[in-house]
Amino acid sequence: MTERLAGGRIRRRGHPGDSGHACATDIRSAAMRIHLSGNPELVRDLRDHLRGVGCIAVEVAPSLIEVTVPDAPSAAQERRELRAYLATWTASRGVEADLEE
Repeated sequence: MTERLAGGRIRRRGHPGDSGHACATDIRSAAMRIHLSGNPELVRDLRDHLRGVGCIAVEVAPSLIEVTVPDAPSAAQERRELRAYLATWTASRGVEADLEE
């Protein structure tokens, strides 16, 4: 479970290895952006795919999605997970997408 606190802090509960106590972690990573040119339906399809795997994905322009992976324990893990999700989706559709970090 994730709860956003003031100042960009996030309180996470129930992660493996937790002591069961709530802890506050200072995470200030901005959403990563994915640029996908071409068919707007593909943009919506990618957004829906990312939401389906637990990401927060918002279409902010006709060819641009902002994404966060809320359960990633670190910014580096968030990037790895998002790259994997994106690689799977692009390979299954035969399209290319650019991840802006």
